[in-house]
Amino acid sequence: MKRWMWLALGAALSVAAHAEQYPTKRVSFVSGVTPGSASDTMARIIAEKLQQKWNQTVIVENRLGAGGLVGAKYVANSEPDGHLIMMYASAFTVSQLVCSDAGIGSATHMAFERFRFSAGIPDVVNVHTKGVGEAITEVVSGRADCYFALVFQAKKIVDAGKLTALATSSPKRSALMPNIPTLEEQGFQNASYNFWVGALVPAKTPRAIVEQLNRDITEVVESPEVTAHIKKLGCDPLTGSVKDFEDMIAKEIRENTELIKKANIKAN
Repeated sequence: MKRWMWLALGAALSVAAHAEQYPTKRVSFVSGVTPGSASDTMARIIAEKLQQKWNQTVIVENRLGAGGLVGAKYVANSEPDGHLIMMYASAFTVSQLVCSDAGIGSATHMAFERFRFSAGIPDVVNVHTKGVGEAITEVVSGRADCYFALVFQAKKIVDAGKLTALATSSPKRSALMPNIPTLEEQGFQNASYNFWVGALVPAKTPRAIVEQLNRDITEVVESPEVTAHIKKLGCDPLTGSVKDFEDMIAKEIRENTELIKKANIKAN
C-alpha cells in the first residue's frame, strides 16, 4: 500500500544542449491517470513549484487510457525539448479470489500478481477497471475481495471502517499505518512491490536539459514543504541521478517482463 517517490528524469543519451536556455515556453506535465492518483497528485505539486522557480507557466494535462500508455505515447512522440514531460508511476515498467486493479498492467495489477505467485494462489478473477476510484468502489461495494491501494487512499477508507487493511506491499511498514505488517513479515517472500512516481521525457531530449530537469525537480522534492506534503501521502522522497533512475527502470522492466509471461497477462 506504500510507494516510494523516485523523482529523477529518465531518458536515453543524446547530444548536448544549452540547458541555460530552458525552459523557453510553457511546460506541461502529462498525467496518464485520473486526478487523485499518486502520479497525478505529484505532477500538480511539482508543477506548482517549478512554475515559481522558473517564472514560466507549468500545467498538468490529463490524457487517459490504456493504463497510462495513451499519455506516454503522446509524450514520446512530442518535440524532444523538455517542455512536455510524462509523470508516470511504476506501471511504466509494466474458491477463486476476485481482485480489482486500476487496469491491465497497472502498478496495482502487478503488485497483486507478485503477491499471488508468492502466496501460491492458482486461479484469480481480475477486475480490470478504468482507474483508482473505480477499483476501490469494486471492493467497497463487495464486488471484489481485495485491492492494492496507495496508503493515503487506503487510510481514509480503513479509518472510516469501510475496509480492513491486511498488509503493506513495501519492504517496510508505512509511517501512516505503522500497525499494518508487511507481506514479508507475514511470510510472503518476493511479494514486495514499491509504487514509484517519476518524470519521463522523449528519448531524444538533449542530455543537458534532462540533467537540469533532474536537478530542479530534486531541489523541489527535497524542499521542506514538498517533503512534508509527500510524507502526508504516506510516501518517502527518493531522489537520485538520471543514471540511477535509468538503471532502476531497466531492472524493473526485466522483472515485470518475466512476471507478465508467468501470469500470462494479455492486453485487452
